[in-house]
Amino acid sequence: MAAAGGVPASAFEIASILIAIAVIVAAARLVGLLFARIGQPRVIGEIAAGIVLGPSVLGAVFPAATEELFGDIRPTLEVIAKLGLVLFMFLVGLEFDAGLVRGQGRMMASIFTGSLFTPLALGIGVGVITHATVDPETDRLGYSLFLGAALCITAFPVLARILSERGLAQTPLGALALGCAAIEDVCAWLILAVVVAIVKADGAASFLVTVGLTVGFGALMLLVVRPAMAWVLRRAPRGESGVTAGVLSLILVGVLVSAWATEEIGIHAIFGAFAFGAILPRDAHLVEEVSLRLEDVVVLLFLPVFFASAGLKTEIGAVDTWPLVLAGLLILAVAIAGKFVPVFLAARWNGLPARDAATLGFLMNTRGLTELVIISVGREIGVVNDPMFAILVLMALITTVMTTPAIDLVRRRTAPVFRPSQAGLAPGSGPRRILVGLDGGPGDAHLTELAARLAEPTGAALVLARILPTPERLSRRTTAYDAAASREGALRSAEAHAATYRDQGYRVEVVAETVPDVGVGVCRAVERTGADLVLMGYHRSLLGTDVLGGAVGTVLARCPADLAVLIDRDGGAAAIPRGSTILVPYGGGPHERAAVRLAEALAATGGAPLAVLAADAAAAVDLTDAGVPGAAVHVAGESPREDLGRELERAGMLVIGAGQDWALGGGGIGHSRARLISGAVLPVMIVREGAAAADEGIEQWLRRTRQERRTDWLATRTGVAPPGS
Repeated sequence: MAAAGGVPASAFEIASILIAIAVIVAAARLVGLLFARIGQPRVIGEIAAGIVLGPSVLGAVFPAATEELFGDIRPTLEVIAKLGLVLFMFLVGLEFDAGLVRGQGRMMASIFTGSLFTPLALGIGVGVITHATVDPETDRLGYSLFLGAALCITAFPVLARILSERGLAQTPLGALALGCAAIEDVCAWLILAVVVAIVKADGAASFLVTVGLTVGFGALMLLVVRPAMAWVLRRAPRGESGVTAGVLSLILVGVLVSAWATEEIGIHAIFGAFAFGAILPRDAHLVEEVSLRLEDVVVLLFLPVFFASAGLKTEIGAVDTWPLVLAGLLILAVAIAGKFVPVFLAARWNGLPARDAATLGFLMNTRGLTELVIISVGREIGVVNDPMFAILVLMALITTVMTTPAIDLVRRRTAPVFRPSQAGLAPGSGPRRILVGLDGGPGDAHLTELAARLAEPTGAALVLARILPTPERLSRRTTAYDAAASREGALRSAEAHAATYRDQGYRVEVVAETVPDVGVGVCRAVERTGADLVLMGYHRSLLGTDVLGGAVGTVLARCPADLAVLIDRDGGAAAIPRGSTILVPYGGGPHERAAVRLAEALAATGGAPLAVLAADAAAAVDLTDAGVPGAAVHVAGESPREDLGRELERAGMLVIGAGQDWALGGGGIGHSRARLISGAVLPVMIVREGAAAADEGIEQWLRRTRQERRTDWLATRTGVAPPGS
C-alpha cells in the first residue's frame, strides 16, 4: 500500500520515526560532546555522528541495524531534514550583520576577493580534471561549476564558535575573519544559486527565465518585504519575554513562503529562507529573541536529522579505487591551498604579521556544516554522485577539524602561567583576599560561610566569583545574548550572597563572567583580584575515584594561589556537630602542612577541636615545633589505616593535603587519597599549597613541586608509595 505521492505507507509509521529520531539525537549529542572534549566544535562531532549511523560505519559493521532503524522511513527523514535545513538557513541569514563589513576598507576587500574567487577558479579547474574519474555520467559544466562553488564557502556559524572558544571573537583579527566570512558566504550562496539555475535549466531560455525570476524575487524581498516587515514589527506588541507568539508565527510564515518561492523558481528552498533571514529588520533585540526561540529546536532536533540523512548517503567505501583516492586528495589539497594561500598573501600585503595572516588563512578554511548544506544541494540537483559525496563530506570534516590545532600551532597556544600569591596559608600570616568559586548551587552559601570564618581573624576581603562556561550556541548572536543573560543572573545571585556579609562588616567584591574554559577563568580572576586563597566546591563523582577534575582540576594544576576544595554533599562543613573534630592526616608534605594551617583556622572560628594524625614521631615533632598544640596531635601506630578509621569516627570534617601526582600531570590528588575521599561520608576539604610558603616565583615553585619526592603514608605502614601512586 502506498501513501500520497507514491511514498510507502510504512515510511509514516510513527513508532519507527520516533525511535529513529531518538537514536539520532542521542548519538549526535554524545559524539558532539566527545569532540568538544578534544577541543573541536561540537557541530563537527554531530556531523561525524551522522556518518557513523550511515553505511560507512554502522552499516558496514551491523548492516541489519541500519536497515532496521532507517530502512523504511528514509523519505520521512528527508522531509524532516529539509525542513530543518530551511529553518537553519533562515538562522544563518539572521546572522548576517552588515556592521561586520563596515570600516575594513582595502584589507577586507582584498582578502574577501582572494578567498572567494581563487577557490572558485581552482575548483572549476579541478572539476574539469577530475570529471572523467569521479563522475563521468554528469554534465561536465555543471559538475565543474558546482565544485568551484563548493570550495569557495566558509562556514560562518562554525567560524564564530571557533573564534569564541579561542578568545579571538573580540579581537580585530576575529572581527576581520567574521566580516570576510559574512560577505563571502552571501556571495557564495549567490554563486551557488546561479550554478543551480544553470544545472536545472533545460536551455538558454529556461536559464534566462530562472535568472529573471531570481532577480525579481530579490528585488521583491528588498523593496517590498523588508519595509513591510519593518512596518509590522514596529507596531507589533511585545510580550514580557520579547517577541510574541503572533510575531513569531508571522516570521515563520515568511520563512516558509520565501522558501517555497525559490523552490518554485527553480533554484532551492534554502535560498528563500536565507534571504528572508538576511532582510529581516534588525529592530532592537528582535534578531536575538527570534534566534533564541528557534535555535534550540533547530540545532538539537532538526540538524541531527539532517546530519543523519546526509550520513545515510555517505558511503566512504564508494571511494574504492586509486584514481578516486587521488582525485579526492587533489580536491582536498586545492580546498586547503585555495583558501589559505590567497588569504595569507592578501593579509601580508595589507601589513598583517605573518602569525595573524596564517591564523586568518586557517580560519577562512573552516567549512563544516555550511559545506554539508551545499553538498546536499548538489546531490539533489544531480551533480554529485556517491564517490563525490563521500569526498566532499570528508573534505568538509578535515578542513574544519584542522582549524583549531593549526591555529594553536601557529599562535603557540600553551597553558597560561599565572603570578604567584603573596600570603595565603604561610606560617605567621593569613590570607588577605579569599576568592570563593561559586557554582550557583545550594553549596554556595556553605562555601561563603567558611570563607567568612577564615577571613574574620585577619580582616581579609572576600571575592565572590561566578565563572560560567560560554553558552553552547551555534549562533554568534545568541551566544553573546545568552552569555550576557548568564552574567546578569550570576551577578544577581552573587550580589545576594555578598549583601549578607557586607551587612556584617565584611569587605566583599563580586566577579561574574563567561569564559571558554572555566578553570582558566578562575585562575585569571585570581590573578586580577590578587587573591591568595581560593575556595571551591566539588561534587563527588559517582563513578570511580577521580574526585578532582574539570575546572577544579585546572585550578589545582595551574593556579599558584593556595587552594581549598570542599566536597560537602549535605552542608555539614558549615555546622560541624558538637563533639566532632576537624581531622587532618599529616605526613610531612608541604600540602599537608597547608592543610593543618587551614584546619587550625577553621577550628579557631568554628568551635570544633583540631585533631591531627601524624604519620610518625618525627612528623609530630615537626607539628609541635610549628606551633600546633601537642594535645591535638596523635601519632599513628603500626596500623595507620585502623588509626585513621578510629579518628574518622569522631570527625565532623576531614581536611587533607593533596598528593604528589597532581603536580606530575596525573590529574588527581594521589590514588589512596582519592579512595579515601570517595568513600568518606563526612565533608572533606582538599588543600593544595600555593607558591607563597616558599617565597619564590612560579617557575621555581613548579620546578620544586615536580622534583620533590614525597611518600603517600596513607597507603602503607612503611611509608613507601605503591607503584602508580
